[in-house]
Amino acid sequence: MKTSEQLNELFSALSKAQENIKNAQKEGYNPMFKSNYSTVTSVLEAIKPVYKENISIMQMPEADKLITRVGHSSGQWLEIETPLFIGEPKGMSKMQAYGNAVTYARRYALVSLFGIGQEDNDGNDCNHNEPMAKKENLNKPLNKIPNKTNI
Repeated sequence: MKTSEQLNELFSALSKAQENIKNAQKEGYNPMFKSNYSTVTSVLEAIKPVYKENISIMQMPEADKLITRVGHSSGQWLEIETPLFIGEPKGMSKMQAYGNAVTYARRYALVSLFGIGQEDNDGNDCNHNEPMAKKENLNKPLNKIPNKTNI
């Protein structure tokens, strides 16, 4: 990560904005895996509160990486690089495969930078097309901790 020399004003503004950032809606549907996912559009919608705090976002692809820069009106900024993993195009042109990689990178970079919740249930390609393991029901009651008399 690269940053400006000072970050205090940027982080103060980010902190205020994060109070209003919600998780991204799962608007997309992947018919291959029969799963819903958060689109770049829904992630961008979720981070709109940053604009009220004088924060701007730029995302620029550069060959094999995506540069995401978060800037503040004070001139303070931070920048991250996200690698672009471009697979063999299956039924699409090389440019479409590149665009696909950029779209994934944009979404993942924004989610990481702004702490947006999302489940990655459309990224099964990263696991060699193996289905994702089912998550345990998190609403189950926890096991009670034994009290000292039961030990």
